[in-house]
Amino acid sequence: MKEFWQVVVDEINKNLKSIKTKAYGEIFDYIVKAKNLFVYGQGRSGLIAEAFAMRLKQLGLNVFIVGLPDTPAITKNDLLIAITCSGETKLTIDIIEEARQYKARTIVITSSKENTAARIADYALIIKAKPSKQPLNSLFEQSTFLFLDSLILFLMKKLKVDEGFMKKHHANLE
Repeated sequence: MKEFWQVVVDEINKNLKSIKTKAYGEIFDYIVKAKNLFVYGQGRSGLIAEAFAMRLKQLGLNVFIVGLPDTPAITKNDLLIAITCSGETKLTIDIIEEARQYKARTIVITSSKENTAARIADYALIIKAKPSKQPLNSLFEQSTFLFLDSLILFLMKKLKVDEGFMKKHHANLE
């Protein structure tokens, strides 16, 4: 079994090292300037978006998952963060374009700067999906999840939020 998890760990480690350190500060700037944060993704990318939204909410930020009944209208003061490996998923592109119509800022996390989502977003964070020995887009999804968790640590430091504060915002009806 060790050989299999070692492949996964090595690929993720190499992938995360390829992300420029300045991405943390750039994304931070978008987040702190936004009144509301909206996150979106489909499939496994959607699950990662939801996990990220949970942590953002625990930081005390106003965050909404696109498509849920309690999601308000997006405005020019808001930020959409969309996750899409291919960057060509029609519904994801439609969501980004709609957010831009309302003058909201947009960040996309995707696997290539050459795809549609990366070209139309205000900011594109590229997290590679290939080459990988893992199936489908697992490397992208795993690396995105870990990058976003490390971004939460960065936000905690910059916003001076500790785990105690986050625990007070953690769900208690579980």
